[in-house]
Parts: sequence; C-alpha cells; structure tokens
Amino acid sequence: MVDWEAASRQSDVRLWRAMFWIHIVLLVLGIVSLLLVIFGSEGNPDPWALVPGIAIVVMVAILLPNSYKKWQSNR
Repeated sequence: MVDWEAASRQSDVRLWRAMFWIHIVLLVLGIVSLLLVIFGSEGNPDPWALVPGIAIVVMVAILLPNSYKKWQSNR
C-alpha cells in the first residue's frame, strides 16, 4: 500500500523548499531593482520609482523566515 502520510510530508518539504528559494530569488531581484533605480538616475532617484522595489524587499523579508521555518520543520 501507499503511505499517503509520508508522501504528503515529502510533498510539503518540496513545496516549502521551493517557496524558500523563490523568496531568495525575489529578494535578490528586489535589491537589484533598487540599486538600478538608485544608480541609474545618477544619484537623484524619483522616490515613487523606489516604491515597488522597497515593497518587494520588505514583503520577502517578512515571508522568508516563515518559509524557512516551515521547510525545516517538515524535514
């Protein structure tokens, strides 16, 4: 018979590992976009252009520890 509980746990581990790495990638992209806006505007960035990058970095920084904890707890 199939051990559905073990299969479900393995699926959860894969999901949270993927979520963790997606958050890492989004964090890096958010930081890169902030740097591009800051240095691409010759040191005088439009404050409204910074909002999307800041929002991405803040949201990912909030969600990243949670996905890491879930990934580690499901191992």
